[in-house]
Amino acid sequence: MTPITDSSSRDIQAGGDELAERHNTQHRPQLSFLSSRLKVACFIDWENVRKQLFTSQKGKPFLDYNNPSLLNLFVRSFLDLEERFYRIFLYTSRPIASITHQGQKFDLSSSQAYKKATIFIDTIGHEELFAVRLGKLKVRDVHIEDGVPKFRPIQKQVDMLMGLDIAHLSYLKLVDRILVFSYDNDIVPALKTARVNGIQVAIAECPDRGRISDDLRRHTDFVRSIKLSAIMDKIKNNLVTMIDGSC
Repeated sequence: MTPITDSSSRDIQAGGDELAERHNTQHRPQLSFLSSRLKVACFIDWENVRKQLFTSQKGKPFLDYNNPSLLNLFVRSFLDLEERFYRIFLYTSRPIASITHQGQKFDLSSSQAYKKATIFIDTIGHEELFAVRLGKLKVRDVHIEDGVPKFRPIQKQVDMLMGLDIAHLSYLKLVDRILVFSYDNDIVPALKTARVNGIQVAIAECPDRGRISDDLRRHTDFVRSIKLSAIMDKIKNNLVTMIDGSC
């Protein structure tokens, strides 16, 4: 993978400003000092966003979502020039290492999917300003096909962890604005809490991969709407390794 330079990161971040189609007009003065820029906390419901934005109905990835550097650039493409990140909170769960079904134990830790997901979780926390919050995965509907266990993973605790972090930052007035990546309406009470406490709420969407719901829009101050295809083009122009060159 070609190294990502500081200038590449700045280009991607600036690109978010020129690509975004906003539903609300914002006054954006010329700011000279980093300290005077708006502090933004970013909240990413990772499994929700990964499935909604980066995976096709056939399970084929549009983007190498296990690549921390690519995720970093994707998130920063939604940041305005008047803003700076306070911290980027990513909520996910560790993959299932083993399953016991009808008395038989199946080891999943040697699979490529398990290894990639584990490396991603262990690595993304080392990216600048990233903080990883881990929930739990439960399995449902386990059955065996050709000797291989199939199941439906259910993520637990993530919505509560995200809601608690949003409430904490809001009550203590640690940021000016929050930027949320989620298509899940369960986050609405946390958004209400932020707004009641004077924190502005922006929510990100990629309209070519799906619109956020009316409930989320109703409790949001700004909608940052950027096509995933435009972001991918921007990333490719900065010589970042991609999976599938077209969207």
